[in-house]
Amino acid sequence: MKKYNHSRIYGNRLNWRALVISGTLLACLVTSKYSNQEKVYTAEVPQPFMEPVVMEVEPVKEETIEEQFQRHFPRSHKTMLAIAKAESGLDNNAVNWNCYYNDDMSIVYETRVKGSHSTFCKKEHRKYAWSVDCFILQANYRGKYCPDVTLDQHLHEMAELSKKRHFQPWVSFNRGLHLAHMD
Repeated sequence: MKKYNHSRIYGNRLNWRALVISGTLLACLVTSKYSNQEKVYTAEVPQPFMEPVVMEVEPVKEETIEEQFQRHFPRSHKTMLAIAKAESGLDNNAVNWNCYYNDDMSIVYETRVKGSHSTFCKKEHRKYAWSVDCFILQANYRGKYCPDVTLDQHLHEMAELSKKRHFQPWVSFNRGLHLAHMD
């Protein structure tokens, strides 16, 4: 005979407590399935077919160049507009190439040489340009080509430059050429 018998120590494996717990769980499952149902039924209202609505849309008015200058240069927009007229004639596609020449402009150099000076390139010397002036305010960029920049981006860059250096970067201002374009 065995010294320990499970049935004697723990009782029968299927006793009344196990039956009560399992019955309670079964009753909870059955009642929870049907407890969230509503007994009131309503008919859905039929939705009418959506009819298209015709609206008049006003075209977006583009800013004029003067309005863009007022937005980017609130305090000095008249002066900057005069500078732009003197620099490029308000042409955003204006390009000017810069070359190094000797004193009598007979020899063009690709790099700065002692005794040379920088000025605009002759048409046949553009391939030797060291920098290019681009856009409406003639921003200077190294190389032979203008970057792909919108007018708004260009004016923003020039506004930041004018905050740091005022009107000093523009030759037309330094030489007084903008005065002819002031209103």
